[in-house]
Amino acid sequence: MWNNLIKLTSHQIIIFGPPGAGKSYFVKNLCEAYTNSKENIFTTCFHPEYKHGDFVGRLVPYTKDEKVVYKFIEGILTKALRRAYELMVDADNKEPNKVFLIIDELNRGNSSAIFGIFFNLLDRNEDGWSVYSVEVDKLLEEKIFPEGLRNRIKNSSNNKLKKLIHQEKVRIKFPPNFYIIATLNTSDESIFYMDSAFKRRWEWYYMDENNQLFPKADDKVIPFGLWNWLRQIINRILTNEEISNRIRGLDDKILGFYFVNSKKGFIRITELVNKISFHLWDSVFRQNRGLLKDFFKKLKEKLFLETKEEMTSFERIEAMYKGEATDRVVLGWIRVAEAGRFLPQITVADVVRDKKGYYLYRGIKTLYERYQTDIIIVYTYTTIEAVAMGTKDKYFVDQLPAPIEYVIKSPEDLDRVKIPDPRTDGDLPCIYNCIKRVARDYGNRAIISSGTVGPFSVAARIRGLWQIAYDMVRRPWFAHDIINLATEACINIIEGFYEAGAITTISGAGSETTLGTQHFKEFVIPYERRYLKRAKKIGFLSLLRHICSGPGASIIIDHIKDLGLDIMPTLVWGYYDSPEIMLQKKKFFAEYSPMVAVGGYIKAAETLALGTPDIIAKEVENVIKICAPGGKYVHIADCCIPPTVPLENLDAFIFTAKKMGRVY
Repeated sequence: MWNNLIKLTSHQIIIFGPPGAGKSYFVKNLCEAYTNSKENIFTTCFHPEYKHGDFVGRLVPYTKDEKVVYKFIEGILTKALRRAYELMVDADNKEPNKVFLIIDELNRGNSSAIFGIFFNLLDRNEDGWSVYSVEVDKLLEEKIFPEGLRNRIKNSSNNKLKKLIHQEKVRIKFPPNFYIIATLNTSDESIFYMDSAFKRRWEWYYMDENNQLFPKADDKVIPFGLWNWLRQIINRILTNEEISNRIRGLDDKILGFYFVNSKKGFIRITELVNKISFHLWDSVFRQNRGLLKDFFKKLKEKLFLETKEEMTSFERIEAMYKGEATDRVVLGWIRVAEAGRFLPQITVADVVRDKKGYYLYRGIKTLYERYQTDIIIVYTYTTIEAVAMGTKDKYFVDQLPAPIEYVIKSPEDLDRVKIPDPRTDGDLPCIYNCIKRVARDYGNRAIISSGTVGPFSVAARIRGLWQIAYDMVRRPWFAHDIINLATEACINIIEGFYEAGAITTISGAGSETTLGTQHFKEFVIPYERRYLKRAKKIGFLSLLRHICSGPGASIIIDHIKDLGLDIMPTLVWGYYDSPEIMLQKKKFFAEYSPMVAVGGYIKAAETLALGTPDIIAKEVENVIKICAPGGKYVHIADCCIPPTVPLENLDAFIFTAKKMGRVY
């Protein structure tokens, strides 16, 4: 029962509340529920005369044979720490028994002074070990690591323990089985001030006079970027004149970026709530707690205005294409899953060659749960269609595959190249099976999209870009035959993807941006239109048409009206020189079809990869203010996002767009 009330996701926990609430009784039972022996529980109580020596250890003089001698008396921390190390050795790299140090009345002593250098050990890694280590004197070292324990560690297989003692001077760290749980009275007047740095390293739970614990423990998490957004809202409310004029020293009390720490990019909601609540109660509004009610009223109003989503993704996208108001901008996909982002120790080659599509699905699932985009694109790499037809690629650990040998070397090869089946051929089953998983789990919440790079780009990847460029000039009949084959391949592939669960299709890649106007009209437009007409007949609802950067990108944009805007609703996303030009093109496309949207401009490999969260947030705000009014705009990067883009940059890219709210 007791271990269901608090989950030990933090190694330092404080239970605070009014006297008589039952805090000490609760902590005693909690520790007993988590360990198998009372010998693993150590208890002390802080008070105004309690010192560092009482806690850690000190030399005490006494008389022996009429001489003054000194004896080292170890403190409760030393005893508990030694016990934790002993159990670590006993476990032999398995899950060790837990050791608890209980500190009653934490705020009745000068806690920062009592901990001393051991304060540095309160920062823990995700594996539970202290981030930092401290050096101790010889007397303390011999108490924490007596000879018998030292020999056991040397003979053990625990390398982290060995590292601590195999140094010229022994270093100390808190091990992952060592927990400190403290109680604190909120109404005690005989207390020492606890500085913010000390308080931030604990997880706080409030116990009311009825022995009820808040917040309730759970495992729910939010992305770290969402915390940054919440932090900015709280700071704006605190620095508003209505509150700031009534609180002294407010500049020292606003929330910093690392006020809470993330684990793998996420923060537990329980930890977030209890740390913020105690900070507001104990530090910000300590002298004027009547303002807390006003603060929470303003916070509730602000969160309601900035987070309420009134529309489903389907309603939002339909309204966007019609140019009607939406509750926020439509969020396009963030294509980083195919590069193994969020998949530790899984290489890019592992992802794209997994025929079951499980790794790709895991990456997409993590991305969608984090950002809740309106569109999910299921795709991997831009030569996947050609590889299924016979082109040979080289696979890499940290980047997408690249072609090393093209399947068509002469006209005679055309008869030997077969139309690929997305269920069985090459790496296409990865996409096919992933679509089935994604459609099953998210098909009722987001638009599931997949497709190909388009007829011409597939042709360039089965023949080679320079070779097909030569053919268009010297042997145009051969170029047409190759592109015709590629068109049939693309159609067969998307028929399979539609069967798997995709409802919108995609097209477009970089090969076509090398063409001039005449070649684009002759070798791209007719085949693309045939491809899109079949897509509509198959049942696809819309097209996501990508314009890759390249010397001919502006030519493609100018001729996009001829590709199929009249066939189905289309998002023209990718390369634009500026937000102003993207706005111009939105108006230009509207002359040819009422159901065309634009998106892109923000450079994935430049702004997102190299910028800071603040720079990205400003860029996002600028683009949305210019291009989103009147609808027909989707918030999406210009191309595939490199896997090296910092997580906080992705957060800024998405959450800034979300918090801007309604689009008219």
